[in-house]
Amino acid sequence: MGLHSHRLALVLWGVALSSLGCLPPGDHGRLESEQTPGGSTWDREDQVSCSSNDDCRGGEACEEGVCRMQRCAENFSSVAPMGPHHYFGTDGEIAVISDDAYVDAFELGDGYLASWDLTSEQVKVIDVAGGDLTGTRPHTIATAVAYSSKVRLEGPGELDEIDVDLWPIALSTGDTDRDGIDELIAISDDGEIALCHVDENRCEKATIDGVEGQDVAVGDVDGDGFAEPLLLIRSGGDSQVIVWNTDHEITGDESSHGWSFSFGVRALGAGRLREQATADIVLLEDRGWNGWKDDKLHVFDPAGGQFITTKNIDGHTEDLTVGDRDADERAEIAILREARKITTYALNDDGDVVSKGTTDVTVGSNPQRIAFVDWDGNSASGELVEGPELVAGASVPIAVLLLPPYPHAVAGGALAANVMLGDNESSSDSLSDTLALSIGMGVSYGAEAFGFKAKMGVTMGRSWSFTQSTQRSISIGGRYQVRANPELFGRSYAAVVMSCGCYHRYRYRTEDPAGLMGGSGQEMDLYIPVGGQTQLWSSTRYNAVAEAVPDLPHIEVPVQVGDPSSYPTELLTLDGAPVPAEDLLFPELPQFNVSDVGYVSFFLSAGESETNGVAETTTIGTNASFGAFGASVDVSADVSQSTGYSVTVGRSQIFAGGIPPVPDDPSTPEDEFLVNQYAFTPYIYRHHYEMSDGQDGGFYVLAFAVADPDGSVPQPKP
Repeated sequence: MGLHSHRLALVLWGVALSSLGCLPPGDHGRLESEQTPGGSTWDREDQVSCSSNDDCRGGEACEEGVCRMQRCAENFSSVAPMGPHHYFGTDGEIAVISDDAYVDAFELGDGYLASWDLTSEQVKVIDVAGGDLTGTRPHTIATAVAYSSKVRLEGPGELDEIDVDLWPIALSTGDTDRDGIDELIAISDDGEIALCHVDENRCEKATIDGVEGQDVAVGDVDGDGFAEPLLLIRSGGDSQVIVWNTDHEITGDESSHGWSFSFGVRALGAGRLREQATADIVLLEDRGWNGWKDDKLHVFDPAGGQFITTKNIDGHTEDLTVGDRDADERAEIAILREARKITTYALNDDGDVVSKGTTDVTVGSNPQRIAFVDWDGNSASGELVEGPELVAGASVPIAVLLLPPYPHAVAGGALAANVMLGDNESSSDSLSDTLALSIGMGVSYGAEAFGFKAKMGVTMGRSWSFTQSTQRSISIGGRYQVRANPELFGRSYAAVVMSCGCYHRYRYRTEDPAGLMGGSGQEMDLYIPVGGQTQLWSSTRYNAVAEAVPDLPHIEVPVQVGDPSSYPTELLTLDGAPVPAEDLLFPELPQFNVSDVGYVSFFLSAGESETNGVAETTTIGTNASFGAFGASVDVSADVSQSTGYSVTVGRSQIFAGGIPPVPDDPSTPEDEFLVNQYAFTPYIYRHHYEMSDGQDGGFYVLAFAVADPDGSVPQPKP
């Protein structure tokens, strides 16, 4: 059996992450002689006020009168996260084909609504489906008619029919390319398949050779965010369900796969019956005998490849459909039974199929097929009204690198101590081997309508958790090396790694005629991460900016570069407090001794050292993510539905460095090595600070403790 198709060509958008050029460090620290090369040049470290970008240094921008890290100065691309029009669940009714030429609508539990009369076209209607086929309200109803390749359409848009280039016997709809608009799927009795983009009036064809087509459904059975066409066929006397992965070129999945069943399957449906990422498949077994034997309903879990449950259905059944009837994004099952009745079922939390009620088909004498359709157009949806707009996230410190202890006056030659963030020798383009800022999606709500935020929060949270394909996070990082140079920069300085995220903001406005989500006209903004920058700053320049910018913590450098005696003998924070054990990244602490002949290097790697799981990811307050200078962002908006900023630790070399040798000077009476010898312990901990709104912020610090050459390794606070 071969599945042949012209595959849909989608354009993947990529994000090129880059790091802006490093800034030259600066510091007000002085050597013992109080001489600092450069004279008044160093005074510019305190001059962070500005009226234009010309007043700032390279890599900085003048924002609100302050020279800050330049943010998001690149071109980014993204796609609207919910497409041009997105339905927040479907308030579905049941469409029933009756008497060959009518499509009747029934509100489950309330009875008949309206009809679509096709008698004037002198056609025999053989199947019906409905969905968001045009990207505009309301849903479109599609009908297949006998001996014709033209599917009739009733709904918004200019088309009243589409030629699918086959004689369909079954129809279904679903969003197979994740563009926010449903596609129409049709299958013929000889195994031909059409996947049609009704909004573009075009179809793609595929064929399964040598089989009999029976039914079609659409559902995301693998949780990748793309709905897959599901094809019910008969081959060699067996009923088979084939999954056509039209997204396989994007996701890397198999182009098709399926299952064979030992019983005869009459009809097929698919939908998310449970609180999980994947859709379930529902099979209707027709046991024949003119209704003397009960038919059976089977619920099959495609992710696990097994049946969840089976339920006997009293008497004879004609058709089934699966869809959302109450806008809770959890599907129900409807079965057309003999005696002109529709019974609705749901899957309860125990995995059992339970009845939700029966509705009489009160018009027409011969109901044949059914489908869930939003016939009356009262489902809540969101329309894209603005975007993408570039939003620059706040710039935050993600790492502070203190220089290791070494005696500058007697160190060997021109060698100097250094520290390194990331592996500069790495040929990998991945940021997984260093420390990076991770940014995630966010949503803000611009209204306080009753119930709107709660319902939207649940809906969006469920939507994000149900898909693996949505771009939910991006990592921004860089690799830096800093060498000690107290003659140029003074004694009291450190390196501060700054980073920021970049977002595209998309604004949606609700259309909610039935008030299911708080009414029409409510606005929400979705922030999609698209990239970011990282820069290296001196602690002096950073602190000058921090004085003028809210939520940037002051970073006190507690040690003197080139003076080991200024370093603590225990594990202390920048504030001088003991480091709690849970904030220490590497619980197993190494110790190194200075040498009189060679350079002593060290590195701490998450891939080779045991890490503290509590401190592997530092979350920064969610509101810090949206430091939107120049963008239309409501600063009072609730952005709690956000992963915000977090600083993540990679799995390869992260922190490294070294100290120069301390040789003996033969021209002096003392042995400089014996006088100055010492041991040191590098440690990395998570530093906390409180933001102005009370949320927690944090960054990582590479610090050092010193000891006598035979001293014990310092330990963290219990």
